[in-house]
Formats: sequence, structure tokens, C-alpha cells
Amino acid sequence: MLSRRLWVLLSVSLCTVAVCANAAERPPNIVLIVADDLGYNDISLHGNSTLKTPHIDSIGTEGIRFTRAHATAAMCSPSRAGFITGRHQQRFGFEFIIIPPAAIRRAYDGSLSEEEGHVFPELSREDMVPYGKMGLPPEEVTIAEILKPKGYGTAAFGKWHLGLSGDRHPLGQGFDEFIGFDNAGAKFAKEDDPNVVNAKLDFDGTDRLQWIALSNQLVRGRTSYTPDKYMTDVFTDEGVRYIYENKDKPFFLYLPYNAPHTPLQAPKEYYDRLTHIEDHKTRVYNAMIESMDNGIGRILEALRENDLEEDTLVVFTSDHGAASYTRIPGRNLPFRGYKSTYYQGGVVVPFLMRWPGHIDAGNVSDTPISLLDIFPTVVEAAEVSIPEDLTLDGYSLWPLIRGEQQSVLHEAIVWRSGRYRAVRSGDYTLQIDGTQEKSFLYNIKDDIGEETNLADELPEKVAELTEILERAEENFCDPIWPSPVYVRIPLDIASEDRSLDKDFVWFPM
Repeated sequence: MLSRRLWVLLSVSLCTVAVCANAAERPPNIVLIVADDLGYNDISLHGNSTLKTPHIDSIGTEGIRFTRAHATAAMCSPSRAGFITGRHQQRFGFEFIIIPPAAIRRAYDGSLSEEEGHVFPELSREDMVPYGKMGLPPEEVTIAEILKPKGYGTAAFGKWHLGLSGDRHPLGQGFDEFIGFDNAGAKFAKEDDPNVVNAKLDFDGTDRLQWIALSNQLVRGRTSYTPDKYMTDVFTDEGVRYIYENKDKPFFLYLPYNAPHTPLQAPKEYYDRLTHIEDHKTRVYNAMIESMDNGIGRILEALRENDLEEDTLVVFTSDHGAASYTRIPGRNLPFRGYKSTYYQGGVVVPFLMRWPGHIDAGNVSDTPISLLDIFPTVVEAAEVSIPEDLTLDGYSLWPLIRGEQQSVLHEAIVWRSGRYRAVRSGDYTLQIDGTQEKSFLYNIKDDIGEETNLADELPEKVAELTEILERAEENFCDPIWPSPVYVRIPLDIASEDRSLDKDFVWFPM
């Protein structure tokens, strides 16, 4: 039997001609837009009263929005590894984020301290996996690779964070074009750009390290260059160009914006509009979102101008919840918690889909779903065959979209990052913080803010959910590289002084 990757590659030459020969049977374009560190209520459709995001909102109001969509991880790169393959990233050892060993060495050398909330495990130099060996294993099949046999053009413009060496590079993972970067973050412009407003978080060690270590350098294909404009605009410009140049054939356009991830930098023109926001960092943060929303509007306008709206499935989401270290309160309401936690605020994300003629406008679903569902949903829309030996962990959303199914799609949604594990099943979530040896059980139907820990009161439910989690973990393998850092994550931001946060979890990155 052919390996699934070879199956995909050999199928390209067999299918491309057949698809292109009959325009009437053209499969839909796919536009997947992913924000970075965007909180559930950072869009006006979900309650952001400080600014409007009309273009993002339109994807949901003109299509469907899922109010309980869950990221596969509470950190950037593992989440992306999950939804780009439709498989639990732990199936192939992508459990922790990619951090270059040089950054780890800076941390060991004292750039960050335990007092700043960071604890570095006792890793020997032998434990550190070379940066070139970190990333998405080449044998995994991405959305781009599964669509290419159907004659799709493929492009990725934005934050990759899945490895750039060899076949881990987007050009080795099914993409025809790539412009972006692979780090956890990047500067959006030069620090002294007069058209950009910066907000430095001097109280946060990670932010200080980012301003020192990061640049606004990008990679075009495999060649580095420095853009001459704000990074969000670079990705938007490339997306618009790609739509115009590929309007006559089906395409998969992946736009993983890095906004509003730190370092906080916003175009001055957007910052100047938000005079009603008094706090400087909050104003910069929201201006970054408004800039991204404007860029998404340009992408949607390019589809309209090329008469592609009815031929295009547009998906918008975020890789996980908003971060706590910006100290901007209420980013993930009505949920508790932040990025790096398995509280709902860390993993419940906006999820909007639009495809005129195929998805009814104004549709809303409260059924819990996972970003793992993106892959099979796209595959069904494109009418693509799946290799027999490719095991997916996601489910197609089309039965929910068409109203054929309203019940449970996932028996359980599980998460794992080292000794920190979690599961959602039915109305309950269970978190197990192995570092503190604590369990947290919540009835999220009656307690959406996850305020009352029921673990001691309902030991039978804890045992039931633990068993579900352990069954899922039977399909997981050991991490390819060790966690380079453990981070103390506060669950609530009640004060500018983090030491007053009495509730926290230890998160292995």
C-alpha cells in the first residue's frame, strides 16, 4: 500500500487535468484566515464594545458562527499542527511549541528570572533538539497536500511556526507559495517606524525579550527579506494579489495573520481613531485588530470583484485564546482563563464560516466543535478522497451546517501539554495540573465562568473524565522535543501586581 504522502503526491498529475478541463465542476476555493492570540470577545460580533470588526463579523452574519469552537492546544504551534492536519498533534509528537535553542540558552543565561513567572526545566544540552529538527513531520498530510490532487493552487502568507528546514517548510508541505515567518512572533515593523505606535510591556520578561530578539524580517519562498510596510498589510497584499492571479482555477489561500500577538505595534492611523480608549496598550492592541479586520475586508472585496463569492468557502478563527501577559482584562469573556490554560478562555475561539448558496446566513451553532474539524470539512466541500490509512480526529461540520445533526459531534475534546491535561465531555470539563497535583472539575453549563471547582464533590465524574482522557492518550506518542519552559499562568488579572493572583496553573510550553 502506498504511504499516504506518496498517495497524495502521485494523485496530483492524475487529477489536475481532469479538474481544470471542466470549469463547471470547479471545486470551491478555500480561504482559511487565522488570527494569533485573538480572544473570543475581541471581535464585535462577540461583544467587543471598544471597536467594530465589520468584515470579520460579516463572515459569521452572512454564514454560520460556532459559539463553542475549541483549539487543539492553548499555544501557537501545536494548535496549528493540529488544524492543518486534522489530527491530534500528539499523534505525531508535536506537543510543545517551537523555540530555537538559542532562545533557551538566553533564558538559561539569566535573561528571564523565576520571579518573572518562568521556570526552566533541567535540560542538558543533549536534551535540546536542534531547531532544524523541530516542526511538522514531513510524512504528515496538510490541507494543502490533500487539495492539490484536485487541481488546487496553494499559498500561505503569514505565521507558519511549523518548521522551515527541508520538507518541514511550507513549500515541502504542499504550498506553491509562501511569504511569512516561522518564529512564535515577529515585529510588525521597525521599532522606530514613524507610522507605527508601539506598546512595550516592561512588566513582562517575555515581552522584553521579544523587543530585543525579534525583527520584522520575512521569508519569501526560501529567501529572507525585510518588507517596507506593516506586516499585516504585507500578508493582506499578497492574499489579494494571489486571488487576482488565480481567479480562474480553484485555490487554497491560508492567511495566518500574526495580529494581535505581541510585540504590540499598530499603524498610527488606526491608533489615532481609537481616542476613546484611555489605556495605551489596550488602544494599540485594539488598533492591531482593527487593522487586521480592514485587511480581511480587502480579501473579501477581492473575492467580490472577481465574482468568486459563491465559489469560495471562507473560514475565520484564532489559534487559541488571548494572552494574560498583556494585562488587558476581560479578553476572553464570558470565559475564564487565557492562552496557555485549558480553561475555556484559553481554548474557546471565534469560528465563522461563509459560503453563499451553501451556508444559510445568520446560522448559529452551540454544538462543541474542534479546530480539528476544519480539515474534514474542507475535504468534503472539495469532494476530495482521503487515503485509506489517514486517520483523522476531526469531523465534517456539514451535517451541523445543513441542520441534519444537532447532537454531540465529539464524545470528548482532549488536550495535553506534558503533565497538564484536560478533557471536555458533555457539560463538564476536567483539568489535571500534574505539577501542582491538582484537579479542576467544572459544570460549564451551569458555571460558564468555571468558578466552582467540583473535583472533591464529584469524584465519580473526575474518574469518568480521567478514563476518557486516558483512552484518547493511547493514540498519542512521546513528544519529539522536550518542553523548554514552564510558565506560571494566572487565571485572573485582578491587579497590576501578578503576585496577587492566587489562582494559576503551570503550563509546559
